[in-house]
Amino acid sequence: MGVLAATGVIFAAYYMLPMVQRVFFNELDKEENRKVEDLSRREITILAPMIALMIWIGVYPTPFLQRMEPSVQIILERVEAAAPAGASLTEEDDGTLAGTDFGTRGAVTGETETPAPDAAYTKATVDGTVD
Repeated sequence: MGVLAATGVIFAAYYMLPMVQRVFFNELDKEENRKVEDLSRREITILAPMIALMIWIGVYPTPFLQRMEPSVQIILERVEAAAPAGASLTEEDDGTLAGTDFGTRGAVTGETETPAPDAAYTKATVDGTVD
């Protein structure tokens, strides 16, 4: 699977690099494009906070991840509750997840019946708190 992913990355770069080269480094071939101006002050004013936010999220994502954690925990608990008895999801030495005995999870037979949404799940708010 890793070889297939690496091949896809190589082909994507092979396709994208010539396109970037044409867009950024070729000479202008249409005279009307010579009159196009760079970003105005208004556009820079709008883009600057967005760029700063992107850099902040990339360098220090902890506040955003902490805000998402309660809702992610609710989803994880719901998934674990829906798994059949004896099913487990473990992390292997290489960092991949391996599941055992998942059977027919979600089917409406026997012990693997999917439970109805409970109040804690349906009333979770955007900030992760439960009413």
